Amino acid sequence: MEIAAPLATADKRDAIVRVLSVWLDLVRRGTDRLPGGLLAAPRGTAPRRSLPDTVVERLMADAFGWFDVERDNLLGTVKLAVDWGLDELAWELAAGTATYYDHRCLYQDWQHGHRLALDAAEAAGNATGASVLLRGLGQLHIYQDEYDRATRALESSIELCRDTGDKRGEALSLATLSTVSRVQGRDAEALDRVEEALAIAVGEGDRHIEAQLSCSMGVMRLMQGELDEAESWFTGALRLARELDDEHRVAVVLRRFSRLHDRRADPDEALHCLRQALATFEKLVDERCAGYTLLEVGRVYAGQDDRNRATPALERAAALFHRHGDRQDEATCWQLIGDLEAAAGIPDLARQHRERAARLWQTIGEMNDTAAPPARPSSP
Repeated sequence: MEIAAPLATADKRDAIVRVLSVWLDLVRRGTDRLPGGLLAAPRGTAPRRSLPDTVVERLMADAFGWFDVERDNLLGTVKLAVDWGLDELAWELAAGTATYYDHRCLYQDWQHGHRLALDAAEAAGNATGASVLLRGLGQLHIYQDEYDRATRALESSIELCRDTGDKRGEALSLATLSTVSRVQGRDAEALDRVEEALAIAVGEGDRHIEAQLSCSMGVMRLMQGELDEAESWFTGALRLARELDDEHRVAVVLRRFSRLHDRRADPDEALHCLRQALATFEKLVDERCAGYTLLEVGRVYAGQDDRNRATPALERAAALFHRHGDRQDEATCWQLIGDLEAAAGIPDLARQHRERAARLWQTIGEMNDTAAPPARPSSP
């Protein structure tokens, strides 16, 4: 921005808009090359300027690498837009990085950029931008076990989406809010929200959201013990994800499907699904989903009283959850390890790990001003 310093204010503003519009186009093109995700921001009305295709191809040959190198600048562009009152550019730049932050678990960057842009969007009365940013923050709060904050953000996002007629945004925010309901044990409420979101997605013809929510329906039916219906939903979600060539979604469905196979006393098929899913998540460097998958691997082996295989998987998962601040799933890992040690006749270690799990759950309860979650909650 030093080049713009000698310019008159209006000319400087125009120069900044031109520069930021190039950044916005690069963020979008980079995100398009990352594994699929439903945090990808809708297109707003901010201007975009494209560099020559040959330049873009060179920059984006390794999209993750480009985002990693430009990480500080990504936040800098949001701040610059906010400082110059460019609220539309600010929210699109902030929201555009959410997929990258999600895969890399960069929660501080995610929160900082979204908060800056949200303040600007709300001050400008930009309901569309605010709804998108609140949804992103809601998902972030879920990852950090901050369920009350997630609920407030997502309910506000839903209200704004309804005010602006943003059906896709409404479906996504409802689906994300259903996760809060499910993790907190309000299963009927979670199912209602998933069904409402799915109906909207189908009505809008959005097959990506339909694939996600079909998987969510499978999870809910499985929790209710309706195994045949759960299988139907999982099968449909898997078919849709494959038709969309969405390997990340395929891996998510396989991870969820594994629980059904395990419930049907088919641990070999459950582990087959989990190995496929884990290979995909490791290839995509998605540590959080790899952690969820390792937790499921540990569950399956624990169900077979195979402590030698269960414990390493659970310890790897716990380390990933600890690194990314996921107290709930880390606690589940230590609880399972403690149960295995108790069954193996190692009471001192069992007590140590169960107490570690209890402390983590107590922390979550204090953060949300509620009782601690049940001993073995489902992963979000």
